Amino acid sequence: MGHSAGWTAVRMYQAEKQYKCIIGLVSASGDITADTSSPSSAQLSQALGMMARGQGEELVKISNRSYPAYISAATFMDYMKFSPLQSDFFGFNIPNSFITIIECPILVFYGTNADIGGEAELASIYACIKKQPNLNRKVTTTLIKHADHMCTSEEEQVSDTIT
Repeated sequence: MGHSAGWTAVRMYQAEKQYKCIIGLVSASGDITADTSSPSSAQLSQALGMMARGQGEELVKISNRSYPAYISAATFMDYMKFSPLQSDFFGFNIPNSFITIIECPILVFYGTNADIGGEAELASIYACIKKQPNLNRKVTTTLIKHADHMCTSEEEQVSDTIT
């Protein structure tokens, strides 16, 4: 299970390792779109400086959120290295994306009160899956009622959904 930016690490790990003991993947408020935008020069400069000082776990502010959001400098720099295949997991823009090599079921959810993801994003996953050749795995999507990005106060609903 990966929450928010952690979803990227989880999906990449399973795509690369293909561990048979993993029975499913969960994207909890994770970004599912293929982000092709460039980072701000200020964010990139800040992350590079932190990495040079050995401070990869220090946080870089994500400026395009309606709430305070941060990502570690190391994770930020990892994102800069991604190929289109890695960035476009569900295949919004490319055929034979990484979802085609994941064999276990995938659950994707967002909170109804979150500013990242929602019904439109969940519907777009199914549109992408239909375009992918030989995709025969189960993908489930849902919304967690009244939940924000962190699913604050909705832990039981999240637990029930995952179970």
